Amino acid sequence: VKVGLFPMQVLSYMVRVIPRRKLMEMAITGEPFTAAEALEMGLVNYVVPAAELDAKLEWLLGRTLDKSPTAIRLGKNALHTLPDLTLQEAFAFTQASFGVIAATEDAQEGIRAFNEKRSPTWTGR
Repeated sequence: VKVGLFPMQVLSYMVRVIPRRKLMEMAITGEPFTAAEALEMGLVNYVVPAAELDAKLEWLLGRTLDKSPTAIRLGKNALHTLPDLTLQEAFAFTQASFGVIAATEDAQEGIRAFNEKRSPTWTGR
């Protein structure tokens, strides 16, 4: 808005994350916000000093990279779809989605690895 444009590129996402009134204020005023404010609004999950950024990233990657990419991909799809569904539609969607994810190679490998007490080898399929 400071240069005659409205932040359309990010509205589709931001309207789902930031309370509507706060987003309207931010979009209309074009004022910057702090990292602490971004954390408070739920726009980011963590705020760390710059010197700790690499360590925090490594910590988060360490908790993520050993997980099934297929499960994450299908789960993210569900998380993006569910808010637009009624409760009954959401129940049907998640039930069908569970059947889809359970049939993946990654799910089969995960179950085998669990039963064999070993780390899974993900294929991403």
